[in-house]
Amino acid sequence: MIKQLSVLIFIYILGSHNPISCQEESGAENSSRWIKDFKVSPNQTTITGRNNFFILEPGYQLTLQGKEDGKEMELIITVLNETRIVDGYNTR
Repeated sequence: MIKQLSVLIFIYILGSHNPISCQEESGAENSSRWIKDFKVSPNQTTITGRNNFFILEPGYQLTLQGKEDGKEMELIITVLNETRIVDGYNTR
């Protein structure tokens, strides 16, 4: 059985033309590798983009195939042309 799922992804991509430092605040111990605050303003983001790991362009489809409970499954994730404002950021 083939299942198709269109997903509205609430994520934003940082533009490659605006590299942003993800370093922890000065004086903080390097005991944790998790970054909690990215200090990114809305004008430093974009709602479309592409890199080696993620494609966020309207109409792009990612097809995942595998087995679930012994049955062949297929999941198709489609990047929609819809956007929403979340916490001041335009997201897709």
